[in-house]
Amino acid sequence: MARKSFSMPFIIFNFNDKSYIILQAQDYLFVRAFVPFVASVLIKACKESDDSDDVEVILGGMASLKDEILWFKREANKWGISLSDVVPQNANKNYCR
Repeated sequence: MARKSFSMPFIIFNFNDKSYIILQAQDYLFVRAFVPFVASVLIKACKESDDSDDVEVILGGMASLKDEILWFKREANKWGISLSDVVPQNANKNYCR
């Protein structure tokens, strides 16, 4: 399962399914924490940017974040875990400050 979903030919390492699940669950939490930041950038761009393309680029990024969150939810279903029960690790907490 892990190798199929997580394929980066330029990175060579071994991991087991448990490590993969932890990695993906923590990444889910990071993406969820990133959404409010992107929303704040969108608000700022709407108020201050003279270039309408700025807003469109940010909206496209938000759509991608939505797609990524939906992917995490589908994967979590496969893993049999509840993403609402995932506790952020210290590294993730520090990064999301």
